Amino acid sequence: MQPQHIHSKIKKTLSQEGNILILSLYIIILVLVLSFGMIEIGKVMVTKEKLQTAADAASLEAGSMEAYREVKIVVHTKRAGKWIPGDEDDPGYCLSCGTVTRGPFTGSEKKLLEQGQWKTRCARKCPSNCAEYRCWYEIKDRKMMYNGNNMSTEMSETQINTALTENAEYLRQDLIWAVDEKDEKILNAIFKNKPTPKDIKKLLENRTQFINDYLAKIDMKQNCNYNCSKTRIKYGDSSDEYKKCKADIDKCKGQQEKARAFYDMYQDKLLKIVNEQIELDQQLVDWNNQLIEPSNTLKKFLASRNSEFFNLNRPLEGNVNQGNSYANWAEITSAKAYDYDRNATVQSPYYPSVVVVATAKISNWFYNESNKLLSVGPKEWVIKVCSQSSTSYRDASELAGQEYDNPSQHKGIGSWLRVPKDACKYWEENGVLP
Repeated sequence: MQPQHIHSKIKKTLSQEGNILILSLYIIILVLVLSFGMIEIGKVMVTKEKLQTAADAASLEAGSMEAYREVKIVVHTKRAGKWIPGDEDDPGYCLSCGTVTRGPFTGSEKKLLEQGQWKTRCARKCPSNCAEYRCWYEIKDRKMMYNGNNMSTEMSETQINTALTENAEYLRQDLIWAVDEKDEKILNAIFKNKPTPKDIKKLLENRTQFINDYLAKIDMKQNCNYNCSKTRIKYGDSSDEYKKCKADIDKCKGQQEKARAFYDMYQDKLLKIVNEQIELDQQLVDWNNQLIEPSNTLKKFLASRNSEFFNLNRPLEGNVNQGNSYANWAEITSAKAYDYDRNATVQSPYYPSVVVVATAKISNWFYNESNKLLSVGPKEWVIKVCSQSSTSYRDASELAGQEYDNPSQHKGIGSWLRVPKDACKYWEENGVLP
């Protein structure tokens, strides 16, 4: 009986040793798998973080490529006044030239306000300094835009023509006020048909033309050429027709001499005012013709999805800018800009922003192409991230009704407007950009 008892104990011991060996093998395999998994998870996490950084850099770069603020303003001008002299008992008084409002004008905030082009919309200052002259602007609206193709010029053709017509009217008024009251009649006559500044300039550059134009406006013949000799031959020396012709010549020559004296006295002064206005008008037209031409870099980025900042930061193996990088492929796989739509009554909830989706692939170190049984996980790990960058702007309604003559006065005023909805959240839920 004893040998049997001993044999049974030996068999039991051998069985336990076998179980321990198998269990140890399983534990070793499990530890290896966990180690391999931790290594791969570490690679994926590091790569995802760096890919997110690269995508953020790309979306920020894209969001600022063509971003500009479009602003709508009106320009007010207090035109000062003209001093009206009195007589011995009256010292005189200051006659206000009134306040002029122009606009609204729509265009690039950088050009209109920061570069001071709004000043070309100011009305002329009256010739006297007896009252304050001041020009200021009022902000009516502001939009954030990425694509300037929707803008051609800041002022429409109608607005330009209206402004030039108003400028010509103010110029004629200022020229009349720039001469003595007793001499105003000559300019009132010359301005009868409302000549343009360039027409006035031509008259002031040629005395004969100025005088003859004045004579024609008061219904007299140029150069006082009444040809009374022909009237004398036809009607005789004592005829009423001949006497009237002689009287017309005398009257015309009196006006001719009056116009000549006026020209000699005021020509330099008036021509200086006219040249100033012509220069301002040309500046107004030239600045307005500077089209808002985007660089098309955003369009190119959206089409090619090639970003310098993304390339510098993408987590590729061997990228010296990224340190330990593991991806063998990393690209921007989708990009979209949510811009202002002039034809829409309601803007996209994601406006204004640019969204970038980036994808990276990492080789699995523990994948065995020749023996799938020895492989752990897929051949490649695929990582996707999303980044959205927006350019918010100040609410123009909080600036309405205020007077500004310098952009620094309203810098930073107002609450932020149009913080867009999260497009990346939509992408995470639906797998595509909205």
